[in-house]
Amino acid sequence: MSLLLSIVAVLVSIGTAIAAYRQGSHQARLQERLLALEQVRERDRRLEASSARIQAAVQRSGSNYRLRLVNTGSSEARMISTRIDGKPILTHDLVPQGVKEIRRLGSGASADYPLAVHMGVEPKIEVAIEWEDSSGNPGSWSSELSLF
Repeated sequence: MSLLLSIVAVLVSIGTAIAAYRQGSHQARLQERLLALEQVRERDRRLEASSARIQAAVQRSGSNYRLRLVNTGSSEARMISTRIDGKPILTHDLVPQGVKEIRRLGSGASADYPLAVHMGVEPKIEVAIEWEDSSGNPGSWSSELSLF
């Protein structure tokens, strides 16, 4: 009888050891997944901290119109290229001659292009902006904007 109890005890111990091993390897896989998720989050946080984010809006003050570029990102935008209706901004009819191109825009900064809006212009323009920043990924933004 004592031999039978010993065998049963050994079998229970083996079963318990197998269950503990399985539980441990399941926990290890979960821990690896959590670590990978945290690493992705940290990479995304660093990328966000080194990214510029430029948007544009048409602003009107009386009869004066401006296209305002705003960098709401955490990094300076460089090599900015702005297009209106598919044309480089300085060649578009709405932008007066002699205006200098905005090529850099710091974090939290804004800059304006004056617009020569007159009767007969299309009420909407398509604006596209591309830039480089510290993240190493090119940035872009585009939208249709209303002049009126």
